[in-house]
Amino acid sequence: MSLSVGNIYRGSNECTNGAELQRVLGKGLEAVSYIEKAVEAIQKTASAQEKSAIAQEKSAIARANSAIARDQSAIAKEKSAAAKQECAEAETRRDGHVDLANQLGELILTKSADIRKLEEDQVARKAQLKAEGDERAAKIAALRAKIAAEKAQKAVPVS
Repeated sequence: MSLSVGNIYRGSNECTNGAELQRVLGKGLEAVSYIEKAVEAIQKTASAQEKSAIAQEKSAIARANSAIARDQSAIAKEKSAAAKQECAEAETRRDGHVDLANQLGELILTKSADIRKLEEDQVARKAQLKAEGDERAAKIAALRAKIAAEKAQKAVPVS
């Protein structure tokens, strides 16, 4: 006899003595116990499946967070590289400015030296011109003296 609700029900109608009824009720209780265990197992399976689904969702979220972190890391690396490039460019510009400043300083020194040389040359030329002027004046004075002496000689009768 298979254990089913129909058999238990029919069996209880057919039982007339207490021992048979007790045996059939015992089988019914045993069947209820199996059903409760089956329900409990189904609930545990469902709970395990829910936990598995939750774990899978958490895993998917973790993977998404990991991807986001990788993206943020890549962005940070790009920003770092851009900052390094900008720094290198700024250093190059600074070095260029320093070079220009050095060149300008050298040019100023060169031009200052050129100006001092020109000033010295001008002072020397003035001195030379003054000396030449003084020499000419001395020659002119000598010629005038000679002319005056010749005139004086011509004016004095020769004895």
